[in-house]
Amino acid sequence: MQDRRRWSVRKLVPKVIQWLAPAECLLCRETHNDRGFLCADCQRTLPRNEHACQRCATPMSHSKLHIPGAPRRSRCPACHVRPTNCERILAPFLMQGTFRELLHLWKFQNHPQLSTLMACLFATNTAVQAQPQHRQQNLNEHRILVPIPTQWHRQLRRGFDHTWLLAHALRPVLGRETRVRPWLRNTRLRRAQHRSNRADRWENHSDRFIAAAGTEGQHITLVDDVITTGATVGAAAAACKAAGATSVEVWALARTPATAHAG
Repeated sequence: MQDRRRWSVRKLVPKVIQWLAPAECLLCRETHNDRGFLCADCQRTLPRNEHACQRCATPMSHSKLHIPGAPRRSRCPACHVRPTNCERILAPFLMQGTFRELLHLWKFQNHPQLSTLMACLFATNTAVQAQPQHRQQNLNEHRILVPIPTQWHRQLRRGFDHTWLLAHALRPVLGRETRVRPWLRNTRLRRAQHRSNRADRWENHSDRFIAAAGTEGQHITLVDDVITTGATVGAAAAACKAAGATSVEVWALARTPATAHAG
């Protein structure tokens, strides 16, 4: 009987705390009864990358996903003609609207504690983009996560390496078999990618990364926050393949719509 009372008290205390001090949503600033940083309404407004190329995650209109002679919901036209070092890219959100606001809050306004939220959002929304045959094993299989590194001077200015924190936040979501390894390093300083235009991004990607010897023979999952042109993840994947990686795929939180980086 005493154990039952203790169990009842343990269940009651969080409810009392939530009633006395309800959570405030990070985006709309309204109080809510849900646990976590976002209210249910704001979670629903996050723009999903629902109609995307199954290889590079490029956002596409639903009508463009079917190419004559190709399987329905497969690849974008560019992925049919260009070689790639990535087996696939997963990016469940669009870098716009409320998700852009949330990511900037985490990355640029010194809120590293939001890394867990970002990891959970990725894990719970990735199945929307995954092909049917990949949905079951999409996040459950053995993984080696390799964060795409932030340059050291930006880490100092920001106070943390956001991709490193994101990769580690994904570990409890994915399971004990997941490992995080610092197997990539930048070879030189470059202008911040979010401040570069499309031409500069592709010009800057050549020989940008070096992969560690431990990459050889491994199935690598690169972790990044946002993909715009794909130049950064392409360079990172190429470095892993050059070091002998058996396969490389990329997990990112969001993909920027083509109209946002057409310049």
